[in-house]
Amino acid sequence: MKIILLALILLLSLPATDINNYINNKNCNQIIDKQVFTICYDYKMKGAKYVLYTLNGSKVNKLNIKKRPS
Repeated sequence: MKIILLALILLLSLPATDINNYINNKNCNQIIDKQVFTICYDYKMKGAKYVLYTLNGSKVNKLNIKKRPS
């Protein structure tokens, strides 16, 4: 019982993850913002550190899904 209580307390104390914790001016040397994706570029690593994709649910697989026979 004590272990479950301790685990619950630890889970409640964890901060929520937000994309702003990763893609910001503190973590990125350059932020490349496109309509569909955002790239956090790091000059020291010479590449992308984080990539954020934005998907629109109404457009994803719209052309790939065929109607099933009823």
